[in-house]
Amino acid sequence: MELGQIDAQIMKAAEDRFFSEFISGDLNPQTFQNYLILEHNFVQSAARLTGLACYLAPSMNELRDHASALIDLAYDQNTFFEVSNENNTDDEQTDVPEKTSTNDLENLAARIARTYDYPQIVAFFFATEYFYLHWCSLIDAFNIESPERKKWIQMHQSEKFETRVRELRRMVDRCIDVDAISASEVLGIMSETIEAERSFHDLAYIV
Repeated sequence: MELGQIDAQIMKAAEDRFFSEFISGDLNPQTFQNYLILEHNFVQSAARLTGLACYLAPSMNELRDHASALIDLAYDQNTFFEVSNENNTDDEQTDVPEKTSTNDLENLAARIARTYDYPQIVAFFFATEYFYLHWCSLIDAFNIESPERKKWIQMHQSEKFETRVRELRRMVDRCIDVDAISASEVLGIMSETIEAERSFHDLAYIV
């Protein structure tokens, strides 16, 4: 499956305001905190969808891979966002999750969950993780001073995260090989997911 179209979309997303201000250092601390609250909500949704992937996995090997990802989401990533939000969110900001509880990315995840369709689930997760892997690779080339932001980048640049992306690619390829889904359908889901990711980051400026 050729990912040139997806790579082009990711590079286009790199021109968006959130990404540009992240690199330049102009990203307002409150905007980044708004994003972390949004992301914390999504991590919890992603953990639930990963649980469904465990249930629908066609083999024990794939079940183990999803189970490992579920542990990372429910413990490592969730803890990172919990600690960050406890340290940085004041009482006046406690309504942010309610204001932003519905968005394109959450809606897309919920729609895919309702299909109970394993190939669509792995295509969705391959898109989200592939997006962050490449996004943070670009950011990592710049000198980011904030320790918290560096940790966020490192979380998406670790060997474990890169392995997860490779595993998801293999799962998607397997689904295509057994005609459970077509390459064009996978690319359609990935394209929709990346556009949802772009609007997701824009929400950090709205609240």
